[in-house]
Formats: sequence, C-alpha cells, structure tokens
Amino acid sequence: VRVEGDSLNITLTSQRPPVEPLKLVPIEWIEKMMTAPIERPLRNQTFHLANPDPPLVRWVIESSLAALRVRGARIVDHRSKARFVDAQEPMLRKLQRQMDAVLDQYEPYTCHETSFGTQAAVQALGGKYRRPRKLTAHYIEQLITYALATNWGIEKKKEAANA
Repeated sequence: VRVEGDSLNITLTSQRPPVEPLKLVPIEWIEKMMTAPIERPLRNQTFHLANPDPPLVRWVIESSLAALRVRGARIVDHRSKARFVDAQEPMLRKLQRQMDAVLDQYEPYTCHETSFGTQAAVQALGGKYRRPRKLTAHYIEQLITYALATNWGIEKKKEAANA
C-alpha cells in the first residue's frame, strides 16, 4: 500500500468478467420511464427498462476507482484471483474480503448472459421513450462524490431501521 499525493496505490483484485456488460442505468432515467406508462393505456404488458448500450464491467470499476483516487487494483479472472490474494499482506486480504462482499452481490448482473432488450419498451412507450444518458467517467465521479458526501447512505439506512 502506497500513498502517492492524494491517491492510494493498493493491490486489490476483482473477479469480474472485464469484457462483460454491466446492466447499469441511471436512476433518474428509470424514474422517468416508470412514470411514462401511467399516461398510456398499457395492460398485461411486460417491458424491460434496460440500457441499450451498457458499459463494460472493467470500465465501471476503473472509473469508480479513479474517482476514489485508488490505483493498483487489478481485474483478473477467477483462476488467477487466488494467486493474487495469497500474495497479499493480511491487512490487504481483509480489505479484499470486504471489497468482495460488496462486489459479489452484483454477480447476477455481471456474470450471466441475460439480455434484456429495449424493443418492447420502445413500442409500449412510443414517443415517451427516451434513451438513458450515456454513462461517462464524469457521471460516475459525480455518483461517487455524492456517495462519499453522504457516507454511502449509512445514516439514512440507520434512520430507516430505527423508524
């Protein structure tokens, strides 16, 4: 682990398939598209609100880490991960386990070839359908900055649990 200016250089690994798309969409787009059917007489129809141009897992991880000013993370395949983890110091292995606990919950969205087409949504919503905004590094940085500023929503979760 090295601190370099305002960045952290740390060797952690991620076992995500780097060339797989991440089925990720901006929440404000979902909000707009979910309210659009209210104004249309849609009955017994299913349509998916999916990103027609999803970003790659590698890009999302790299953009997020850049926003956090973390360098040195490696994205490896499942066969190589054990070798990298075995070489980590105990403190890094602990951080690795914590990172894995968070990332593993997204496994169904990154490690399966499930494809959600947008054709039904486009047809059902007609002129109300809009493509989601392109996910850029700047947008990812805005999300990370907000998450940091709100302590990743921990206080709101505590408030909700106590309500």
